[in-house]
Amino acid sequence: MLKQVPQILGVIRYENNWLKEMVQNLQPDLIISDNRYGLHHKTTPCIFITHQLNIQTGNSWLNKIIRKINYRYINRFTRCWIPDTETSDNLAGKLAHPTVLPEKPVDYIGPLSRFSKKNQTENTTLTILLSGPEPQRTIFENILLGQIANVKGTIAFVRGLPDADTLPVIQQEGLVFYNHLPAGQLEDLLNESQLIVCRSGYSTIMDLVALEKKAILVPTPGQTEQEYLADSLFKKGIFYTAQQESFSLLNAMESSRSFEFRKPGSYRTDHSLILQQVKEIIEKKKAA
Repeated sequence: MLKQVPQILGVIRYENNWLKEMVQNLQPDLIISDNRYGLHHKTTPCIFITHQLNIQTGNSWLNKIIRKINYRYINRFTRCWIPDTETSDNLAGKLAHPTVLPEKPVDYIGPLSRFSKKNQTENTTLTILLSGPEPQRTIFENILLGQIANVKGTIAFVRGLPDADTLPVIQQEGLVFYNHLPAGQLEDLLNESQLIVCRSGYSTIMDLVALEKKAILVPTPGQTEQEYLADSLFKKGIFYTAQQESFSLLNAMESSRSFEFRKPGSYRTDHSLILQQVKEIIEKKKAA
């Protein structure tokens, strides 16, 4: 993480310079930044969206330093939106619910997802949804490819490789591979899936909650945020979790069958709050 700091700061400066030019050309009423620290402006209202107020490093002392730096950037925005609930029954846990909040107003707007639940028949026994950085994506894929023959039923294997032009050659009845799927097709596939194996990134978690799906979360090794989220949501009964090291697909599926999944249907996006704040901010800017 420390080695990445110069690169991160360079990206933030680039984003801010880019935004200054865009504001001059487009004169927007409002800017909404999806966790992009450089997209703030001195004269145009800016909303920062993040679930990471308490960034996890695996070291409590370093966490405090990172949070101080994090808040310094967040406080350059007009408001901060958290895609989670404010109650103790939340998704992001301590990542989004620190004891001390940023100085700028913070609003919990509920989880955000591009997907919605549909009344589709669950014809797919298992969907494997891979994502994330290399080499861990490939390592986990190879683990799964070595065990997939033991699974009976229909299996969809989405590799998370949009630029790939070849697929694994495995002849197995009911097994289909995809390098990548457009959002609409992926939404349909997940809706018709009985069980999903995937990483525990927060965007994926919000999609699963929106679809009200059962899932086995396998955090990317070394990513402390994913490891924390997987453990936290397992303890809350929302998702089953397993570690990549010594991962057994059959054992995880069998354990998930006896796991008492809590239906996460109470997590909803607060669209009225979002629309109200956008309207108020724009009206205030026009009146200035």
